Amino acid sequence: MTARRISWVSFLVVLALWLMRGEASATSFQVVQDRSYRLGVFLVVDALVENVSSRWVEWAEVSVEFYDFFDKLVSVEHTAVRPYFLGPGQKGTVRVVTPFNEAVRKIHYRFTWQQDREQFQNVVQRPIRTE
Repeated sequence: MTARRISWVSFLVVLALWLMRGEASATSFQVVQDRSYRLGVFLVVDALVENVSSRWVEWAEVSVEFYDFFDKLVSVEHTAVRPYFLGPGQKGTVRVVTPFNEAVRKIHYRFTWQQDREQFQNVVQRPIRTE
């Protein structure tokens, strides 16, 4: 095998490993349970989220996006996951309050966090179930 071919194969192996690492980290958050309810003129969303990765999650934040039936964005609220740091398998909480709107049908949780000084993001989509 020539040196050029070995170099090319080494590059592909390193690239594949790097892509797999990013893929695993891109799904670190899972919404375990969520609840949305009307409180006067407000819609309150409480969620329990879990770090499903094998590494620590640092500075976890979430933007909760509210969509109507036709996937049109109605509003967005931003907050931090509590606690900010979650170990593998640990759970955190999210709470947002937004003005109530009859048109809201779907919620998207857009998580942003750091792992090993790299920033990642993923989106979890859920239908809304107001109580």
